[in-house]
Amino acid sequence: MREQTERDIKSVLTRQTTATILENWQLINDVFTLKTKEAILRLGVQLDVGGLDDINPSHETNEEQQKVARERFRRMQTITKADAERQRLTLEGSGAAEAERLRLFALARGYKRISESTGIGGEMVVASETAKEALSENADTIVIGADGVKDLLGLVKAGSGMFQRRNAPQDDGGAE
Repeated sequence: MREQTERDIKSVLTRQTTATILENWQLINDVFTLKTKEAILRLGVQLDVGGLDDINPSHETNEEQQKVARERFRRMQTITKADAERQRLTLEGSGAAEAERLRLFALARGYKRISESTGIGGEMVVASETAKEALSENADTIVIGADGVKDLLGLVKAGSGMFQRRNAPQDDGGAE
């Protein structure tokens, strides 16, 4: 009977933490009392009271259980921080992508309005805007000539030619 009781105790207590055992102390006592009564009744003896003595875990056991709890908290803290950083980077990238998309749509709308109002083709508008941007970014650029508009149109034509050459399919010289 002692061996059966020890097996029952070990099977229940080894699967539980000390905190869980202390929390469910009365239930565990009731279960062991019933199991012991059942085993004793088979022998023809009646048991009135039974139970386990109070658990008094050692100082080392308490410290180790606290370490486990701290490590679980640190793990969850690290996971939470990593998730927050991932979300921050995702939202930051999404915002930058949306801003760039809106900027490009506005630029395209502006090019379209210029093209429609002047009657110039889209490539010429892009080339002229590129030349204007290049001139405005470079403060030491000088437009030579009495009529700056003619010079600007010359730059537009040159820019358009560069734009067309850059976008033209590359010829590999007849080599196949």
